[in-house]
Amino acid sequence: MLTLYHQETSVCSSKVRFVLAEKKLDYKSRILDLGKGEQHDPEYLRMHPKGLVPTLVHDDKTIIESNVICEYLEDVFEENSLKPQDPFGKARMRMWTRQLDEDVHTMTSIISTAIAFRHLHLQAPPEVVEANFLKIKDRTRRNRSRDIIMNGLEADAVIDSTLRFAKLLSDMQATLGNSTWLAGETFSLADIALAPYITRLDHLQLQFMWEDYPSVNDWYKRIVKREAYVTSHSTWFETDFIVKLMKEKGQESAPFIKSILENKGAN
Repeated sequence: MLTLYHQETSVCSSKVRFVLAEKKLDYKSRILDLGKGEQHDPEYLRMHPKGLVPTLVHDDKTIIESNVICEYLEDVFEENSLKPQDPFGKARMRMWTRQLDEDVHTMTSIISTAIAFRHLHLQAPPEVVEANFLKIKDRTRRNRSRDIIMNGLEADAVIDSTLRFAKLLSDMQATLGNSTWLAGETFSLADIALAPYITRLDHLQLQFMWEDYPSVNDWYKRIVKREAYVTSHSTWFETDFIVKLMKEKGQESAPFIKSILENKGAN
């Protein structure tokens, strides 16, 4: 039996749901309300000590970290393979997924919070907001979170995060200009892994970031038409108020993000 602990709009949760859908695997869904802090419940922390989503439980085995989960599912359930067959294709695939763990995921959190999520945090009384900061054990993460939530787009990390995404999209264009998918001519875990992050930019109304990249635009159009994408992404987003918030605040923030791109972070 497969049980997935996840959240509707989490990019990492979406990624794992995408794999499950492509491989046509049934699973028991356990939604965590991150706003209520359910990811910090002792029972959940025993499965995932960092208190992050998603977590996959397969029979008596617990697997954490979304890219690890995706590769685990690919290795255990071989039908509907999502890996290139050749070693070079597999290496290309992992170079894309590695970027997410190295810095892209963190940059996504920074941009998403600075534009939209901070408004949810700031609805709480100041003492509750501060108490939530103190729950973050790592001092660097705690200070960064405080800066982003309190200062929004003026936070120190926003410029670097925006420019990192600009580079990612440029690299995707260079690759997709020469191949159908990110790791070659077959759809793979690389495409699945990147899809939620481009979807997040889409929700934040930052589509202009790839308007000059026709191959990225074509890739994304093909992605969102896949039945497994609809199952793993769209159906979870239809009534989600967070998506509505991202679109609303994204429109308001677009001029600022454009100015960063135009000035290449000079300011």
